[in-house]
Amino acid sequence: MDCFLSVTMDGINYSECEEPFVIYSNDIYLTTVNPKCGSISGGTQVTLELHIDDETAKNLSTLKIGFQAKKQNTSGANARSIRGSQESQHNNSPMNGDDLSVGEWICTEGVYENGKVKAIVPALDNFAPDNMSYNVDVALNGQ
Repeated sequence: MDCFLSVTMDGINYSECEEPFVIYSNDIYLTTVNPKCGSISGGTQVTLELHIDDETAKNLSTLKIGFQAKKQNTSGANARSIRGSQESQHNNSPMNGDDLSVGEWICTEGVYENGKVKAIVPALDNFAPDNMSYNVDVALNGQ
């Protein structure tokens, strides 16, 4: 969906942006992941099938996908998360103490086509057999 922005640097004078800013739905979610396994050496092509609205889908092409080892869960629960947003900037600088902003992100590019994101899983350099949980961030805006 196109959103037209007015920008100010002083809180008084606003300028209209020439290009629309595209916003996407929060109702995007993962439906399947294939294959169900891959090598820690990387190289496996993974396909993420998404439930996504047509308006958002028509604005997607190349995406950034980040992988990050999750912090050890001391409660014993094995929670999983997939986030498709710009909340994580895929770097090492902490933001608001969020678990997704602390730690190394390993990034790769993905391609969206017909409800599917395809990407090659990168090598997991910091593989730890005692921690097999990862955050996966599909950045729809390529950041």
